[in-house]
Amino acid sequence: YWRMLRNAWQPAFAPGTLARYVDLMATSARQLCDILTARGGVLPSGGKHDAPAPAYVTPEGYLDLNELLARMTISVVGECAYGYVTC
Repeated sequence: YWRMLRNAWQPAFAPGTLARYVDLMATSARQLCDILTARGGVLPSGGKHDAPAPAYVTPEGYLDLNELLARMTISVVGECAYGYVTC
């Protein structure tokens, strides 16, 4: 069973295939850096604001790194593997 799965997924992880996705991964990493740089880890208002907070902001106003990294991962995998672009 594992050999069948390996043979099915191996082309997706070949160096030539992964090279095509470097720009996409770099763009996603830059977007993550922009979020981290802009917020500095906490909302300017200490977590209180009129607009609803994004899902990656805790009720206290801090950035939830697990949520941010999970969203980045899903975004990259979705676009690389399935051509699905998330916002």
